[in-house]
Amino acid sequence: MGEGLTDASKTNAGKARSQSRIVCALFSLMRNKKFDDITVTELCDTAGVVRKTFYRNFESKTAVVKFEFDKMFEGLSQRFDAENTRSRDMLAYCFEFIAAERGFGAAFTDRGLHDTVNKKIRECVETFFTNSLHNAVAFDPMLGDFYTTFIADGILSVFRTWINGGCKQSPSTMAVLSVRLLGVVIT
Repeated sequence: MGEGLTDASKTNAGKARSQSRIVCALFSLMRNKKFDDITVTELCDTAGVVRKTFYRNFESKTAVVKFEFDKMFEGLSQRFDAENTRSRDMLAYCFEFIAAERGFGAAFTDRGLHDTVNKKIRECVETFFTNSLHNAVAFDPMLGDFYTTFIADGILSVFRTWINGGCKQSPSTMAVLSVRLLGVVIT
């Protein structure tokens, strides 16, 4: 293994492994503890990395959560053209991502992360739902910030309710429901 890899490739692979271990450890710990009660030392011990490795990859525990959101958004960007894709399809991808990364769901339900999660969802709405928003019949550009806030809070509430309920409904069903609930402002 590793034969033919450049030093940069080995470094990137090692970094990706460390990041993955830290992310998995955080979301595993969050199944039983509140985010604010988890220490970096405990996180490092669970991930099997030293603090230096943690801080080489992340500036804080919150940065770990943001990293996972960025991973989800990167997948959205690679998979969809925001201007030509239905909101339902993009939301289905998000529900599928959360279902596949079960530990990630803990970030949505931990009140200590509410502002961080809300901000990341808002970024997603601004990036991926702007076209749908501007095409909605009721859209008033002078009130765009209110629309964005409403959509972000609505999506976050639906994610939380679904996660707290054990993710029993399919991602597709949840995407359709979300679009119905937000149908006044997105298409």
